[in-house]
Amino acid sequence: MLSADCDKLMSVPAAFLSGGGEMGTLMRAHDWRTTPLGEPAGWPTALKTTLRLLLTSNHPMFIWWGPELIQFYNDAYRATMDAQRHPAALGQCGRECWRDTWPIIGPQIEQVMRGEGATWHEHHLVPLVRDGVLSDAWWTYGFSPIEDESGVRGVLVLCNDVTEEHRNRSALRALNRSLEEEVAHRRHAQSELAAAKMRSDVALAVSEHQLERQLGDWQQLHAMSERLLEAQGLPEQFDIVLRTITSLHGCPQGVISLFDAAAGGLKTQASQGIGETGLAALSCVPPGAGACGTAFAERRRVVVADTATDPLYAGYRDFAQAHGIRSLYSTPFFSSDGAVLGVISVYFGERRVPDEREIQLTDICARQIAPLVERERTQARLRLEQERSHHILQTLQDGFLLMDRDFRVLQINAAGLAMEGRPASEIVGRIHWDAWPGSEQQEAGRLYQRVMRERVAASMPLAYEHQGHQRWFSVHAYPYDEGVAVLYRDITQQRETERELLELGRRSEQRRRLYETFLSNTPDLAYVFDRQHRFTYANEVLLRMWGRSWEDAIGKTCLELGYEPWHAEMHGREIEEVKATRAPIKGVVPFNGAFGRRMYEYIFVPVIGPDGEVEAVAGTTRDITERVQSEQAIRENEERFRSLIVATTQMVWHCGPDGAMQTDSPTWRAYTGQTFEEWKDFGWADAIHPDDRAAVLAHWEHCVAERQPYEHEQRLRRADGQYRWNVARAVPIVGQDGAVREWVGTTTDVHDRRQAELERQRFVTLAERSEDFIGMAGLDLKVFFLNPAAVRMVGASSLEEALGTPVADFFFPEDRAFIRDEFLPRVARDGHSETEVRMRHFRTGDAIWMIYTVYVIRDQHGEVEGYATVSRNITERKLAEERLRQATVELSDANNRKTRFLATLAHELRNPLAPLRTGLDLMQLPGSSPQVLERARTMMDRQLRQMVHLIDDLMDIARIDSGKIELKRERVTLRQVVTIAIEGMMPMMEAAKHRLEVEVPDETIWLEADPTRLAQVLTNLLTNACKYTPPGGVVSLSGSVEAGEVLVAVRDTGMGIPPDALESVFDMFSQVSQNIGRAQGGLGIGLALVRSLVQMHGGSIVAASSGVGLGSTFTLRLPLAARQGDDAAAPAEAPAAAGPAAGLRILVADDNVDAATMLAAVLDARGHRVTLAHDGRAALALAEQGNFELLILDVGMPGLSGYELAREVRKLPHLDKALLAAHTGWGAEHDRSEAHAAGFDAHLTKPAGLDEIDALLGRLVP
Repeated sequence: MLSADCDKLMSVPAAFLSGGGEMGTLMRAHDWRTTPLGEPAGWPTALKTTLRLLLTSNHPMFIWWGPELIQFYNDAYRATMDAQRHPAALGQCGRECWRDTWPIIGPQIEQVMRGEGATWHEHHLVPLVRDGVLSDAWWTYGFSPIEDESGVRGVLVLCNDVTEEHRNRSALRALNRSLEEEVAHRRHAQSELAAAKMRSDVALAVSEHQLERQLGDWQQLHAMSERLLEAQGLPEQFDIVLRTITSLHGCPQGVISLFDAAAGGLKTQASQGIGETGLAALSCVPPGAGACGTAFAERRRVVVADTATDPLYAGYRDFAQAHGIRSLYSTPFFSSDGAVLGVISVYFGERRVPDEREIQLTDICARQIAPLVERERTQARLRLEQERSHHILQTLQDGFLLMDRDFRVLQINAAGLAMEGRPASEIVGRIHWDAWPGSEQQEAGRLYQRVMRERVAASMPLAYEHQGHQRWFSVHAYPYDEGVAVLYRDITQQRETERELLELGRRSEQRRRLYETFLSNTPDLAYVFDRQHRFTYANEVLLRMWGRSWEDAIGKTCLELGYEPWHAEMHGREIEEVKATRAPIKGVVPFNGAFGRRMYEYIFVPVIGPDGEVEAVAGTTRDITERVQSEQAIRENEERFRSLIVATTQMVWHCGPDGAMQTDSPTWRAYTGQTFEEWKDFGWADAIHPDDRAAVLAHWEHCVAERQPYEHEQRLRRADGQYRWNVARAVPIVGQDGAVREWVGTTTDVHDRRQAELERQRFVTLAERSEDFIGMAGLDLKVFFLNPAAVRMVGASSLEEALGTPVADFFFPEDRAFIRDEFLPRVARDGHSETEVRMRHFRTGDAIWMIYTVYVIRDQHGEVEGYATVSRNITERKLAEERLRQATVELSDANNRKTRFLATLAHELRNPLAPLRTGLDLMQLPGSSPQVLERARTMMDRQLRQMVHLIDDLMDIARIDSGKIELKRERVTLRQVVTIAIEGMMPMMEAAKHRLEVEVPDETIWLEADPTRLAQVLTNLLTNACKYTPPGGVVSLSGSVEAGEVLVAVRDTGMGIPPDALESVFDMFSQVSQNIGRAQGGLGIGLALVRSLVQMHGGSIVAASSGVGLGSTFTLRLPLAARQGDDAAAPAEAPAAAGPAAGLRILVADDNVDAATMLAAVLDARGHRVTLAHDGRAALALAEQGNFELLILDVGMPGLSGYELAREVRKLPHLDKALLAAHTGWGAEHDRSEAHAAGFDAHLTKPAGLDEIDALLGRLVP
């Protein structure tokens, strides 16, 4: 695959040269046709592949290719090259480029090219000429062959410039040697100690423990020096030294600071165990401040034995306390000239002072730091000086050459190379006599040898043969400590000019005297050119015009005298033409001289010599500026007036001083259709509208009499008979005598403009009254008109704020591209367009939905000059549409939920009905044993209770949603509520074989709650846990108090809840899994009911699960009731219900015959006499005739409802002692209140169990 990709890349012409930064750009721009390689498309695949690798690498890489060793390199390698080589090295032959280093690298390259394998060199000395200076450079590099099927074709170079690293290693190697000697000395002492032990002469030997410790110290110092060799720069070196110092002291904290003269204090360079806050406190310590500043100022070691008490450290006690520092000492380190460079500070966590060993070790480290700092600063100064010197030398216009005592060229500047016309590689590094063969025996060589020998400066002019021409140089040689410096200037042109000027001066003086006799008094400019176009004579007037002296002017050409290039070139051509044709040439030309910019008329004539040849060209020039200006002004005025009359659309006319028309006006005649005869005198007034004529004539006569400018607006008859509005204007022309010579006037048709102004005024009035958005913008899409409705609509504070606003700013950023790139181009193409889009309210940022209709505005030529819009705000309509859409979605969702709910409800109701049906069938089978019938009854009772529980939940949800449920709050303990919930859950838990764990604190936890409803919450949560936990699982309930709240958590080890269902698990009809919901039963309302009841108690509930199969936890929080004493009594137990009465007369009325019959059977089994009725009126008739003690009435019967029946029964005197019980499926508090108001004594919610019926009957016990 890789090979295929490479082949594909190489198949694209020059694709392998893509990218690569600066060098990639240079390679693509290079004309490779001038090299042996030719066009890149034909290069070998091996070269293309290697070049692709080179251009995409960040490592310095270089390629030599072919027998010529053509060069390539990347951006990383380019950084190592100076301006003398780069960019010329690209495509250059390697031998030419690297002449100064070829004796070293040449054999290595040839070895690779011969196929003798790759080479590798580490820290190899390869001196290079950089910026004209030969300097040592160390490199780590490798030469590798680039091969194809024909063998080795080139060399790939991977390299690193390690000069700085080599110098650092050399500097630290000396320090390392001294430490190695010290370690050897210590080891020798240890050997002497061992020998002393054998001789039992311990008193004469050093303590073994002390020696081992010293040896360990020196080993650490030796390791430090080794690491310093590898370190890159002072920061890393400081860090190595500080870590060694803290290790030797056995303490974790320390600081190295250097004095910063610019900051005026000691600045931290390295730190150990000091946080950011501490470093901020030590960022710049003034001299004399604390231990560090005092050590610097007083040039001595400072010891602080206790930072808490020593006044010297008072200003830094917060720092010490924050970092656990109890004592410290600071040691200054010095430069070679005794100046304090900085301070080493060591911190201890306990009160103590340093011992002699620690002080000595710190001094050793200080002595290692000082030379590092000095060397870095010296190198920085040297680099700066070298850069300054190099810059000065490179910018000199004179040549500069630097040689050592062997006359080896060390440096040559750019000016020197330019004079030589050779690259630095041919000069630098070579002996002067080799670089300039034969110069040793010439004057230059003798001069340099004398300066070297006598150590005195010398200078002289020297002639030098270069490329067949003699050149002159002014040479200055100076001795310096290591050789000779030479400064030289090319004075060849100067000497030639001096010689020519001497000759010209002689000849010019001769001619000047001759010409001056004739031309000194002429007002014209007189001059003579030689055959080389140089002035050989100029009279005094010309010299004044030039602003030059005779000496400064003679012998120079026009260009040298400051003539503009075109001017000098023109005179040069004219001189040549005069020489060729021997005929005079005339011309007119402007010139900027001492008299300003003037116009001159000139003539050039040939001067014929004795031999009949033109030996010079003489000329005279006359200043004709005033004449030219006058003629030009007359021409311009005439032309301007003619152009005005011809080009203007106005009628132009002029008349005599009395106001009568005497001169023809073609424009008037063309407009009005009058002939000249009809027009002259005052006939023009006949073309004025009759209603305007008198006023026009009166005003014209008044202006003529008063000699005032005339202006009047009137209707004028056009040639087609249409009267059109015109404006006439005229001014008197006054002569030198002050009298009016004539009147000049114009008449302009303003009819269209007047009509347009009326139309504009009507448009503005309409726009100001409109409630639509009306605006206009130019082609620059900046608004120049908005009506008040538009200003209000976008929320602009004023019209001025909105005007000039770009059209795009009226829209949201996401719509601007559509408006700019699609909509407005469509308007420009079609003339108008319309779309629905949002505008942006300037103040609030709200969206304003608009029907955005835009038209183009065209000028009188039909060209588009802007856009206009009349747009309508449809925000309310859009909002209504959105509300309708949202309502539709919500109705659809509700309908879907209702459908799912009804289907689930049908399923859930069938679940208990199926076993009930089976139980009834079982009871009807003959021969069923009492045990089987008992199990059937138990099962049917359980299924009936499940159905009742389901219906109760539905009713509770309905009551909560309608706000009809009320909590019966009382003080109740958490344990009581939990007990109620658990009692109802145990059968279900046992059936599922779950283990129920309950953990409630022993202390009394009081709640202000409805115990029934709260127990219902816990029962629902436990039911959920039981249903969704596989058989044999664990369900736990725990309670606790936290932050003034009661926390109850119900956990299970069941199926768990997916993360995406945790948020919706409490929503109505929500089920985690439809499949699981079908299997276990449930409408998805239990948890919704739980959340509603908890919120009614002022609490909250959340669900948590680690995922499917990992169980669930439901945690509810309830407010803790205020304590009223630990001895508060629990609510008293309810008195036991009386046993059922026997032999009562009972009326049961229910339109559900089966329900009435079954209830009657139960009562009959209890020994009561029961009468049945199946509608309200039949029941009332029986009540009127019978003497019943108990009436159980269904509320929703036909004919007469239970409520109406109860009211009628209460009117019967013989039943005033009877007990009335409502029997209904409605069981809310509101339903109970309504039954009580109708006269019922009790309320039974269907289906009523035996215990409820027995409780009702018990109320009738005598």
